[in-house]
Amino acid sequence: MRLFLNYAETHLKIIMEKIQIGTISAVKGLDGSVILSDVPRNLVIPEGGVAVYIGYSANFAKKFTLAKWVKLPNHAMLRLDEITSPEAALEYKEQGVFVEKSVLKKQKARFVGEFLGYEALDAATGKSIGKITDVWEFPASDIWIISGDGTDYTVPAVEEFISDLDDDSRTFRVKIIDGMRDLNKEE
Repeated sequence: MRLFLNYAETHLKIIMEKIQIGTISAVKGLDGSVILSDVPRNLVIPEGGVAVYIGYSANFAKKFTLAKWVKLPNHAMLRLDEITSPEAALEYKEQGVFVEKSVLKKQKARFVGEFLGYEALDAATGKSIGKITDVWEFPASDIWIISGDGTDYTVPAVEEFISDLDDDSRTFRVKIIDGMRDLNKEE
């Protein structure tokens, strides 16, 4: 039984150490460059030997070396050392592109799914009010849906309402104001 737990723990660690930075949506040019969609705002990947992984999941992704990264307003373009033709690049269309968390540590860019499961503590009382169960993406800011004890909260992910974000304990404090509680509740 312990062998299975070790495998499961290793499998989970592999997934938790890689973050999806986008999805290959098209091939661009004759050198095998690809267009990446669903790229987080403000994301910059350093060029020069950075390992990226391509696959339908982080666990089954193949390792490549980043040769060029160009961030555009709504997407990004990347070229990999190992892919040198449009035919070779086409093989990876609609697959996810992942990088190790350590590559992104110094960046301000955060990822939508990164906060799912974080526990929300009421800033006034310190008591748990629930966990983030969904994230809505809007131009001005993301909205975190916090669910717990039969209550849902819609909280803009901005400094006015969110504080003390702790990635180690997966907790944060939230300032609750009128209108955040049970937005979908019928009166």
